[in-house]
Amino acid sequence: MTITLDDVVCLIDIPITGRLLDDRELTREEGIQMLQNDLLFTAEAAAKEVRSQGVVHVSFGKLKMRYEDLLYIQYVSYVK
Repeated sequence: MTITLDDVVCLIDIPITGRLLDDRELTREEGIQMLQNDLLFTAEAAAKEVRSQGVVHVSFGKLKMRYEDLLYIQYVSYVK
């Protein structure tokens, strides 16, 4: 079984918009803003992740933990 981008949209309501690959690199500020808007990172957590990576990237481990957290939040709100 494979999780598709459509599954992400349906399961955790994170919109997948725009081009798959962009021709330019994100600025640090754009990356932090994207982490806040799309993955609900706090400003501090987003800045810390970008600093720890040295570039506008998110480590796989941090991304996995964030998706698990978001899925749990969705599950708890669904169960209530």
